[in-house]
Formats: sequence, C-alpha cells, structure tokens
Amino acid sequence: MNKSNLLNAILILAVFILFPGCKDNQSKQPADSQQANEQSADTTQPQSKIAFKINGRPVYDDEMSSRNINEAINDEIIYEAALIKGVDKEPRVEKTLRIYRRNLITGVMKKELIDDAMENYKVSDEDINKYYEENKDKFTVIDADKLIIQDKSKADEVYSKLAGGEAIEDVITEYKTANSEIIQQKLYNDKRLVKEFDSLEVGQISKPIDQQNNAVIYVITKLEIMPLDKLKKQITYTLMNKHKYEAITDFIEKAKTEDKITVEKTS
Repeated sequence: MNKSNLLNAILILAVFILFPGCKDNQSKQPADSQQANEQSADTTQPQSKIAFKINGRPVYDDEMSSRNINEAINDEIIYEAALIKGVDKEPRVEKTLRIYRRNLITGVMKKELIDDAMENYKVSDEDINKYYEENKDKFTVIDADKLIIQDKSKADEVYSKLAGGEAIEDVITEYKTANSEIIQQKLYNDKRLVKEFDSLEVGQISKPIDQQNNAVIYVITKLEIMPLDKLKKQITYTLMNKHKYEAITDFIEKAKTEDKITVEKTS
C-alpha cells in the first residue's frame, strides 16, 4: 500500500472511531424528518399540557376521559389494547364513528348559524303582543262537561236539545228514563279542548264527536285566557326558537341552491 492510500485509510478509520454514531444517525434521519413533518402537519393537536403518555402517545389534560388520573390512564390502556386487537375496524364501531363524526360536524355548523342569527336579534314587546293576540287559543284553559252518549244514534238529538237551551241535568235525566244513558264527566284546565269548538265562550257546545263506540259532546263551563304578563317569558323563548329554526331552514335552502346540493329520496 502506497503512502497516499495508507493516509486515506487512517483518516476513514479515525472518523468512525471519533464519531461512532455517524452511520446510525444518517440511517435514522429520514424517519426522524418524517416524524417531525407529521407532527408539524397535525394542526388539530391540542395546545394544553400533556398529562401522561401511552406507548409514547401524548394524552393531554383536556383529552382525559376522567379527571382522576389513574382512571384516565386505565381507559387509555384499554383504548390502546382495543386498537391492537382491531376493535376500531369492526363494522359496528366504524359505523358509529361515521355517524358521530357527521353529527358532530353538523352540530358545530348549526351552532355557528344560530350564534350568527342571535347575535343582534331581540324580541320586542310588539312582537310578544302580536304573537299573544294571534295565538290566544294556545293560552286558553277550559273547564267542560263531557257527555258520553252510549247510543250514537241519539247524538244529534241530544245536541239539538242542548243547543236549544235545555239544561244538561234535564237532558241526562230524560235519556236515563228512556234507558239511553248519558255519562257526564267533569274536565278541568284542559287546553286540548280548544280545537273542539267553533267559538270559545262559556256555554258553547261542541258538535257530536265519535269516540270508539260512543258519541261525545263537550259543553264549556269555564273559560280562562291566561294573562299576557304571565306569558312574556314563555313567548320570548318561543319567538327566539322560531328565529333559530328559520335561520337554519333559510341556510338549508340557500345551500341547496348555491352549493348545488341535491336530495334523492329512495322511499
């Protein structure tokens, strides 16, 4: 070996003696760079404090399943074991995750729409008064006599007698004597009865209504319209919810047009 070759060999040997990890570092560099790139690309990573690590994976304070550190660690161990066993690949789990993801994204979008809609929205006294006047039937409470006529063929006849001014008790007695019994029931504070009457006033009689094997007639004995001052808060919430609903439905119609979203019903 000439002097030049001998000198080169000594220099190469000195490099490996002085820097024994040089070759390993070079071989690891691509993996390290890839990991750094992956970490920098993960823009969703929380910026809170790392509570602990599982297999090197950080679990942050605001990701813990429990505020009890030991319970949270146990849950993460179970989670890691489940991933190793492929539980996340099971069809039922994948389906649930897809549904949860879709619902989460939809929920976030709805919240943004509602927040925008409600930012400058105020329910005025004028709005409340208008709603109250247009929906008094919703705030009307009725006491009534419910007359159950077992012989349905007599229903129109009974109605005519009551509409003609005969007292309920007299009509009941008359038909009881004729072996055609009418059962009387007292109903109190029933808002649902409003729809059974053409007009709302004490003494108003409903037309006969078929109910199972009987005919039924209602007679208003007491009528109370709840005062506006007791309903302001309720009406305010109703109008706010109505405004939220309208904001969402308006967005849906706009999205269908502007984003060209089509809907095909299969059933």
